Amino acid sequence: MSEAAMHRVLVVDDDLFLAGMLQRMLKSAGVVDTLHAADGAAALESIASNPPALVLCDLNMPGMDGLEFVRHLAAISPTPALALMSGADRRVLNTARQLAQAHGLNVIGILSKPVAAHDLKDLLSRVVHPQHRGVAKAIASLSIEQVQQGIEAGHVRAHYQPKVRAHYQPKIRAQDGTLYGVEALLRWQDPVRGVVPPVAVIPVAESNGLMDSLTLAVFRAVLVDAPRLLAASPGLTIAINVSAENLQNLDFVEQVLSLIHQAGVDPGALMIEVTESRLIENITRPAEILTRLRLKGIGLSVDDYGTGASTLQQLQRIPATELKIDRVFVNGATHDPEALAMLESSVDLARRLGLVTVAEGVESEEEMEIVRRVGCDLVQGYYVQRPVSADALLDWISAL
Repeated sequence: MSEAAMHRVLVVDDDLFLAGMLQRMLKSAGVVDTLHAADGAAALESIASNPPALVLCDLNMPGMDGLEFVRHLAAISPTPALALMSGADRRVLNTARQLAQAHGLNVIGILSKPVAAHDLKDLLSRVVHPQHRGVAKAIASLSIEQVQQGIEAGHVRAHYQPKVRAHYQPKIRAQDGTLYGVEALLRWQDPVRGVVPPVAVIPVAESNGLMDSLTLAVFRAVLVDAPRLLAASPGLTIAINVSAENLQNLDFVEQVLSLIHQAGVDPGALMIEVTESRLIENITRPAEILTRLRLKGIGLSVDDYGTGASTLQQLQRIPATELKIDRVFVNGATHDPEALAMLESSVDLARRLGLVTVAEGVESEEEMEIVRRVGCDLVQGYYVQRPVSADALLDWISAL
């Protein structure tokens, strides 16, 4: 995307007066180029000819409305950042945001109409600052053969993002016990292409029966690093993400336990992370696999809590030890009373069930203060540390 496009915003609204007012506010906030479309169809044509960095889209419009536009926008690559606007009830806006996110769009916020200037400026800052992930770039996936051969050739690496206790404060030497655990994240090191992002690898593996091989390769990479990490931080827990596809393979338990035994690592130092929204309706086999792993001392973390369709029922069916609250609620709690209520109720539920709570995606002091106030046990996010290599993590641990 060109440098000029980084300053281009498209307003999609059939109300010409409000659209003009928004364009003036955008220019006052420093946006160089503002565009307007009166409905979704016109917006798609504008994006095709003059790609913006951000689209501000009203929900209720004649012709192609905002929700239909969102569905079509998801097919465009690269996709601009998106903010949704409406004068409707805020719960309608929140539902629309969830639908857009389910389409894989980068929704940086929602705006109630009439739009306030300070809310608009805050929204624009989320496009500019890298910690909010900005505009998505098109990424070419690896082929099936490249994934299969890369797993065999040892291209899988692990990076680690810390989970720290909620009293942690950056740049202040922390007391013992600040670091609770780390989450291991897949990194793919290709000798030709360099570092390949997980999004170019995982969907290919999931769609072609390679997830067991890929997940076990991550376990091997983690188990190579684990002795050094555990020596530097005794009591550390290392979490590894497991796919729903892995939880259909009854041999997966023995395969994991065999790797752990060969590495000489205490199973109690490891934790399985399973995404709550990916737990399938027929949970009999996944529940057996997860329970068998728990019986060996491996912890179980429910990731992205609050995004699934049958959350409470899933929690009852699996022997979880940790609950990770989705960053949608953490980030939203600073300005959305409903997101704050979800955060508070999730923490309260976890406490009643005896689970450790982790607030995901904490990126600012304001968010950190909120999760402290509601009683989250742990935090994870860019405010604490980005995912780093094992060597960089050891340096970070030594500085605590």
